Amino acid sequence: MAGASVFYHSPQLEAHAAAQTSGKSASKEGSKLKAAARVALQDDLEAISRTARAMAITTPGLEDKFRLPRNIGDQALLAAARSFAQDAVPLKAEFIRRGLSASFLDDLNAGIAALEASIDHKAQKRGTHVAATAALDQTTEDGINVVRELDAIVRNIFRHDPTVLAEWTSASHTESVAHHAKAAPPHTQPTPPKG
Repeated sequence: MAGASVFYHSPQLEAHAAAQTSGKSASKEGSKLKAAARVALQDDLEAISRTARAMAITTPGLEDKFRLPRNIGDQALLAAARSFAQDAVPLKAEFIRRGLSASFLDDLNAGIAALEASIDHKAQKRGTHVAATAALDQTTEDGINVVRELDAIVRNIFRHDPTVLAEWTSASHTESVAHHAKAAPPHTQPTPPKG
């Protein structure tokens, strides 16, 4: 019954498993890239906000225009950064006069693009991981179904040959610990009767 183990070494199953692992690693890497891009963008925004507060001494209202919101998500951070980039254009010379680099707007726009790209990259890699996991699950399910079908055939043909049936039983065992965990209902303590 050596043929029954071919399923476990199928190129399709191995390819899906490799894609799943690769997608998971790439997704983690994407998270690190996104975090770094986010920190860099926040740093640029904090410098602009700090400078605007100083400029507000002579130009009231700027401290509100360049207020950096705290504890916000990626999209809200990007929206704030785009607003800063737009609102800073007419005041560029004043920001530069107070120590920001001549390229601070270009740097800000590059930071926006970097965060957007890292978000897209992370989402794409996560999608690859999810798709590979789904394909792996489907391939596994297909293999289990083939073994179930073969089980009926082998047991019918060799029902009077206990040696072959024993070999088949051993070779065709496909349930994994993960399947048991998914299929088994959770163990609960019986509730004592109220009295």
